[in-house]
This record gives sequence, C-alpha cells and structure tokens, in this order.
Amino acid sequence: SPSVPGTHLTTLELTPRTGRTHQLRIHCAEGLGMPIVGDRTYGGVNLGCGLLLCAAGISFEHPLTRERLEYGMGEPERF
Repeated sequence: SPSVPGTHLTTLELTPRTGRTHQLRIHCAEGLGMPIVGDRTYGGVNLGCGLLLCAAGISFEHPLTRERLEYGMGEPERF
C-alpha cells in the first residue's frame, strides 16, 4: 500500500552494493518498473519538487584506521 495516502507513491529503503552511477535509479525504473519521482532520465513523474532521492545514511571503513564509520540523518521533510 502507498505510504502517501490517496496516491501511488511510497517510500523505499534501498541498500546499494556499489557506488555505481545511477545504480538505484536504473534498478527502480527498469528492475522494479517504478522510477523515482522527479527522475526525468529514467521516466519518473515530475511533481515540481525535484528528484526525490536521498542518502539517509552511509557507512564505510576509514582508509587509515580501518574503523567502521557510520553517518545518518532522518528523511527530508519534502519527502
């Protein structure tokens, strides 16, 4: 069911395995058949609010200390 009542919109949590350019955008549009809102390149509907794609968190290994670092934020209000 949609996470925005009265629409066909929903929020997804996606976990990319690599940092390949457009990876999530292509997979949503071509693999799931659900392009990201505002993604004009891959067929997303334009609601006048821009591309609704956000990195809400990131984790990586520090290159010198090998410590695992994690950073995150909440979902933006415009979503």
